[in-house]
Amino acid sequence: MYRFNFISFIHNYPPEAPELYLAMQATTFWRAWPRSYQRLFYVSLFIFIAALLGWAFFAFQGVDSVIHWDVLSELGEMPFVFDQFQAGGSSFQIPATAYALTEQFVASPMSVFHPVNDWICLGLALLGCVLALAASTALPRLWYFGATTVLIILLSTLQLDAVWGRTDRLVTILVVAPLVGLSFYFQAFRTYASLTVRVVAFAVLVALILTLFCTVGKATPADLLAFSYPAGMVLVVAFSFWISFEIMIGLVWLATSQSGRNSLPNFAFLCLFYLGNLVLTQLHNTKMIDWNLLYVSPFVVFGISAILGIWGQKKRDDQEAASWPYAPQGSLLYLGLAAVSFSVLAYVNSTANDPAIEAWRMRSAIRT
Repeated sequence: MYRFNFISFIHNYPPEAPELYLAMQATTFWRAWPRSYQRLFYVSLFIFIAALLGWAFFAFQGVDSVIHWDVLSELGEMPFVFDQFQAGGSSFQIPATAYALTEQFVASPMSVFHPVNDWICLGLALLGCVLALAASTALPRLWYFGATTVLIILLSTLQLDAVWGRTDRLVTILVVAPLVGLSFYFQAFRTYASLTVRVVAFAVLVALILTLFCTVGKATPADLLAFSYPAGMVLVVAFSFWISFEIMIGLVWLATSQSGRNSLPNFAFLCLFYLGNLVLTQLHNTKMIDWNLLYVSPFVVFGISAILGIWGQKKRDDQEAASWPYAPQGSLLYLGLAAVSFSVLAYVNSTANDPAIEAWRMRSAIRT
């Protein structure tokens, strides 16, 4: 029986359709990378997709993640006359009691303590951090020092000493020193080390730090997530600015994908539709209008922008407009930060943090 081999079909596509062939090659650009780069990309892509799906799941659940419905049963008495009769010129009644069972749904007290959800969010966030840390060691020197500075500032805001019940900065120093030291070792001395080795080294170091916090420091995932929440939101905001124009770039590609046609009207229509919907969404979120329309959620825009950014970053690398190579350190840095961002948003939604969700919705609509 003949079996269709899709991979062979892609690589041996007939020259009669070069445009379709090039488009399919551009879509799966990582197939042209070395095998080791492909493996790293697949691992990073898996972590990114897991964080994205985790955020989508908790966002879809809404308050059901922290509130469940309990059934309140009440038994009531209802006296009534079972029978009556006449005897000796007098009337007699036989009293009885009926019992009525009423049930109603009552919302349970809010509970944000869900260890499984916390471990999922924390694990995905740490995996994203490992990817970003490993990729930062392969960046150009100036960008590396900038990334290291941001790392030190963010770690100093985590209040890790409070987890151990200390008021000094000893725990923070003991966490920052090995991370920065290992990072500088790969950047300055072990420059020939592969990214796979760097990812494994940072993964082992982060796992060791996490083990010490959970065993010696008696920290729970909820504690670590609560203390790292402000720094995580800073990364989310920074990442959202990084990908804020990805949809517009996608609209340019969509409008110009048909060769031989005037693409300006198509691009103008798509841009007006997209930007107009964003304006209406912002007006609706600020309660300035209350029209019965289908609004595009800023969270959906953020998710689509993050997905399109995988190809957008590669396009900028092809046009030599990127500050660092996309293969593979650029892809690891992008997917790592994306995984951290979606993990933080997943934690926010899993705890039904309405103020943070509303603030992010308002800020995201303004950014887009």
